[in-house]
Amino acid sequence: MGYNQQALYCYRKVYSLDPANVHALWERAVLAKNMGEFKTVAMVISRLLLHFSYLCIGTQCLFGHS
Repeated sequence: MGYNQQALYCYRKVYSLDPANVHALWERAVLAKNMGEFKTVAMVISRLLLHFSYLCIGTQCLFGHS
């Protein structure tokens, strides 16, 4: 297993131990993108979107958050 594959595994493990760790998710997505593993990127981005499932612009928030 190469260093990049090992790093992907470690980021996945960190997230499984601490599901609030969006930094690990983001780093995993960036690394997967750089490796050309776009299925992994899509899966990780979808998980990130679950953490940030709302959008606020000024005082206007979408998706039911105020």
